[in-house]
Amino acid sequence: MPMHTDTLKTLSGPSSRGIRTTWLHSASTLSGEMIARVGWDCLVADMQHSMTGFDEMVRLLQVTTNLGTTVLVRPPALDPALIGRLLDAGASGIICPMVSSVAEAELLVSACRYPPLGNRSIGPIRARLVFGDDYVAKANDGVLAIAMIETLGGLEQLGAIAQVPGIDGLFAGPSDIASSLGCAPRMDTDDPVVVEALGRIAKSAVESGIMAGVACEGAPYAQRMHEVGFRLFVTGSDVRLMTAASKALLAGFNP
Repeated sequence: MPMHTDTLKTLSGPSSRGIRTTWLHSASTLSGEMIARVGWDCLVADMQHSMTGFDEMVRLLQVTTNLGTTVLVRPPALDPALIGRLLDAGASGIICPMVSSVAEAELLVSACRYPPLGNRSIGPIRARLVFGDDYVAKANDGVLAIAMIETLGGLEQLGAIAQVPGIDGLFAGPSDIASSLGCAPRMDTDDPVVVEALGRIAKSAVESGIMAGVACEGAPYAQRMHEVGFRLFVTGSDVRLMTAASKALLAGFNP
């Protein structure tokens, strides 16, 4: 099947509605399959703040990509070897946490690109099954390398990171940004210091012609961030949606 990342790039354009997606925090393949059938533009499977290991991630990618769903993965850290394995397993891109410098952004790009654009080793065992025998020829253009900006270093080098060749987007992690700035770490924040930092991230990405992404708790805040300039919205998660629905059902059950 096609990698569909061109569709995501189109949806992230300045005049577009943006990319609607959610986190997969559960390793459950049943949960992943159910969420994949809802109709999100893509899914983001998480390894940083979930209990999902590599073998579980492979099974999750099998279930979701076999439904034709585009899946990005957030690894636990900037680990080129793991990033290569995740891409080989069928991930269409990487949202990498804690990118704090140009050197780290360059390392992310290198991990996602085959030579001469990077140092990714060739051996796409499952990716070739998912995306076709021509995968190696099209992967450098198709795979997304997105840098999460969450630290003071990342904020200080924002413009330079956005200009690194091969970086496809900047992604704001509001809670870690808040913590780095000495503010209360929480999602969907109204703290003016954090909101200003989020605005700078979006502006830098837009000016560099790359995606601007942000994690949100709910749709109203995502709409607000759309007005700021963001176009990639990871809103809620499978686990949070299940918890919220369970709480609502329990609260309404008072015979």
